[in-house]
Amino acid sequence: MEKVYDHHSIEKKWNNRWGETKIFNPWNQINRSPFYFLLSPPQKSDFLDTDHIIDLSVQDIIFRRIKMQKSQFPESESPHYRVIKKQKDLKSNKTGIETAEVEKIINKFGSDAFKFTLAVQAGPSGDISLSINQLKGYRAFTNKIWNASRYVIMNLQGNENLNIDNTKITPVDKWFLHSLNNITDKISHLMDQHIVNEAADKLYHFFWHEFCRWYLEYSKINIQKLECRKVLKLSLLHLIQLLHPFIPYITEEIYQRLSSGEDFLLEIPLPGFDSKMAFPKEYSAVEQLKNIITETRKTRAENKIDPNKKIQIYLKSNSKQKRITMAHYLKYYNFLTRSNKTQILDDFSNDLKGFRGKISGWGILIPFENNSERIHELTKLKREFKAINNQIHGMEAKLMDQQYIKKTSGAGLSVLKKNLLIQYEKREKIQKTICDLT
Repeated sequence: MEKVYDHHSIEKKWNNRWGETKIFNPWNQINRSPFYFLLSPPQKSDFLDTDHIIDLSVQDIIFRRIKMQKSQFPESESPHYRVIKKQKDLKSNKTGIETAEVEKIINKFGSDAFKFTLAVQAGPSGDISLSINQLKGYRAFTNKIWNASRYVIMNLQGNENLNIDNTKITPVDKWFLHSLNNITDKISHLMDQHIVNEAADKLYHFFWHEFCRWYLEYSKINIQKLECRKVLKLSLLHLIQLLHPFIPYITEEIYQRLSSGEDFLLEIPLPGFDSKMAFPKEYSAVEQLKNIITETRKTRAENKIDPNKKIQIYLKSNSKQKRITMAHYLKYYNFLTRSNKTQILDDFSNDLKGFRGKISGWGILIPFENNSERIHELTKLKREFKAINNQIHGMEAKLMDQQYIKKTSGAGLSVLKKNLLIQYEKREKIQKTICDLT
């Protein structure tokens, strides 16, 4: 699978294939073109009307989903979406955008990125602000989808079917299947009500954060196991099915690479809620694991510990059950926090000195390798504390100086007060770390 997603060739390929097979043309009876082609409104020659662009995109999404649900197309069109487009970096008038500019956008960012940008903002009322930065962001999303799919597909060995044995998969697999089940149910509910923008936004965050940031990272530990690869394959298929109405080109290409079948993705029934994929116990445990990993990473970052350096970590909880549960997930914790050794305790001894974090009944301690390192860090923190203290005293003096207040604008005083609060927070954190190291 190619390293880089080329939207030009893939979109051209699927436009031709879909056109030849007439796989998607809900209004054959009135000879209307498929919705993935943007058409100029009859009343304008050089502008695409804003409402026209949005309505076409929303209708395309809704009708694709209806076709995947094997339902009948409604006699009327989807609800009208009133939109006023405001943008500074795109050529437009009050209600439209130049047709040539749309073609330029699609050529640069791809139809999928353009369509998804519109979908995320296409609420039933209110303004839409289309900008280059937004288009760049959703083009990055299509690249993320491609890279994640490439990871999954290149790790498949050809012996992975979609029959999952729940007795053989890991608790982390169960956590993700449960999460996938939940998001499927939410998307179905939103799309049944034609709330396209919220559905698109939830899919974006789920794919980027839950699938890529967490599950794919967890999977690297078990990727050699057949059941892990089967869950990966099922999960990717499930996600591209949910995404297909919003971004049809890239998902069609991934589906063909994943399945090697003769069907189009549009012909595969959409997944629904599955009670066999409900694992509330594992879901709760892994959500807790995610929180502890996030706090550990934060503790490392705040104290400028090299993120690639292998370190020892201590975890503490007063709950025996929590300690037992955490022990089952320790390999995932160690992998994602770069820990070479983690000990789970019921209390930290007074002899343990290091950087500390705390979240949801868990204590985190990253010890120093030796005492001289601790003393060096302590000296540095005391210097920082003194410098911040001096800055705070200077800011406080200004806010008590009536002459300074008179000659300073309200906006300037607001900025000063905001910066003072930031310095208070910094001082409090440094003071806590000094106490932990003393």
